[in-house]
Amino acid sequence: MSELSHPARQLYRAENIFKIASQRAADMVAERSLWQRLSRGRSAVLSGNLSLLAEAAKICHEAGVDPQSPLLSAIRDLQKRTRRQLRGLQAAHGAFVVAALLLGAIALWELGVLAGGHSPTLTGPQAGDTVDMSIAVNGSFPRGSLPSGTNLYLLVKPQGFNYWLQPLPKVNRTGWRVENVGIGDKEADRGKHFLICAILTHQTLAQGWNAPDLPAGDAHCIDVTRK
Repeated sequence: MSELSHPARQLYRAENIFKIASQRAADMVAERSLWQRLSRGRSAVLSGNLSLLAEAAKICHEAGVDPQSPLLSAIRDLQKRTRRQLRGLQAAHGAFVVAALLLGAIALWELGVLAGGHSPTLTGPQAGDTVDMSIAVNGSFPRGSLPSGTNLYLLVKPQGFNYWLQPLPKVNRTGWRVENVGIGDKEADRGKHFLICAILTHQTLAQGWNAPDLPAGDAHCIDVTRK
């Protein structure tokens, strides 16, 4: 990997980001019902996928990749499909909100569906960064503060493995910060890709929590590479 030219390294990174997004899209197709997609935070997964795809496209353009290349064509196709899925999910979400108003909003909240527009923001590191094994992660709150009744968590997902809960965020004047975030283990994880996700949820996650899917809530995810 160290012998590759800069454009080749950039293309290698874009291809790996696209592979992550493609795998997550395939996982979405495997879901059997709309209820499952909503209750397992699929809107957050789709939004995170769009961020990954945008980053992959940006890297390709900066590396001078032909706009008609197979990789960029595949990225654009997956972006279109992901946006359609997200619009459909948001429309269905709206229908569930109407039902909740008729039947009692509390029932919907108990199913773990969190109203949109409240995603936290990761401000550092940035998508596509190469990072150390132990890092600090900074972020900001939607609308400047933690929404009432929600919990903020930071999760890290090695490619092909579960999401793992990290130390609890510490709130400061400009947002929040998490120290000692673990990105892989020792030498074996050098060059591997990881997702870092900040999520607002009504759920309470205990120390040691890990799962193949994000909890229900609003999330912002970025892809980083282990140094």
